[in-house]
Amino acid sequence: YFHRYNYLKIIIKIFGIFVSVWGGGFEKEGGELDKYHASSFSLQKDFIGTSTYKLKGDQMKWETHRRITKFAWRKLNLPERWTGSVAEASLLPDRVPDKTLKVGSSGKVYEGRVPHHEPNPDLIMKHIWKARLSLLKRDRIQFVKSLGYALHYIQDGMVSMNKKFLFFSYKSYEAHEKIEEDLRLVPLPSNAKLIEKCTKTVIKTPQQLERVIQKVSPREDIENIMLLASVYTLVTIGAIVNGNKFPESYKRNYLHYADRHAKFLLASTLISLVITLPLIYFSSILFVFFPFIVIYSIHKLDFSYSRSAKIAEWYGEKKSILKFLMRSPIRI
Repeated sequence: YFHRYNYLKIIIKIFGIFVSVWGGGFEKEGGELDKYHASSFSLQKDFIGTSTYKLKGDQMKWETHRRITKFAWRKLNLPERWTGSVAEASLLPDRVPDKTLKVGSSGKVYEGRVPHHEPNPDLIMKHIWKARLSLLKRDRIQFVKSLGYALHYIQDGMVSMNKKFLFFSYKSYEAHEKIEEDLRLVPLPSNAKLIEKCTKTVIKTPQQLERVIQKVSPREDIENIMLLASVYTLVTIGAIVNGNKFPESYKRNYLHYADRHAKFLLASTLISLVITLPLIYFSSILFVFFPFIVIYSIHKLDFSYSRSAKIAEWYGEKKSILKFLMRSPIRI
């Protein structure tokens, strides 16, 4: 009888989960996704993955994410038909969380969710880069998906998890929940001059945008949170979708540094080979790795080329260094 009772409990649980998912997710917010369309495509359930339920505890309310994202998208006068899809994509990190390796109290390593309220600029920039490159490739679904992840982390990163007591600060989920509940009632920014300034802010390079992202940090004042989350969302979207033409000054710098970099690599290859061949013959075969170490080091330490190459990649203009090697022989 005990085993039969356990089997019955398992069947009831499976049936309950099936009904919940079939009915549009564990919360009503999850069922609204499929009605939105972006240009010639729609965000279907296979786009967000199989997980359509809302995770509890430490996320900004979905309603607030939608409000901020729609506000920023519309202020930039971007296609209205994309608005709903981008707003829904900003919920993806709650539905399909990014994973990271964590170490438990027992020392056991396990895979867990990336924290949302301890913003990692590298993770945000990873999704920004995916969104930008997808936009250049006209991969609309990946663009919307990656943009949604980046915006979610920016917005969540503004919300504090801490509560102050005298000179001390400690994590408080109750204080955090109160902030998020109060944010639902805070109006979106209405300062016309500030909004106009943000919409006209020109960010031309990924390095400039990264410096902006590095300033994302938790706040406790709800009006300040709403203002900064909206402004940073607006500036980030604007930086990704605007500026498709490679500025001439950056283009000249890139061509100059790439040509110089190619010459450095060619010269270092020849010199290292001249040094290495006798060492291999008279000493040890292990010296065969020496040229590769030299070439790799020079490639990584040429910071001027690295910066300009990143900018060229941002505009879809980066070329293989082999092309510069072919057309830029060393002149003595």
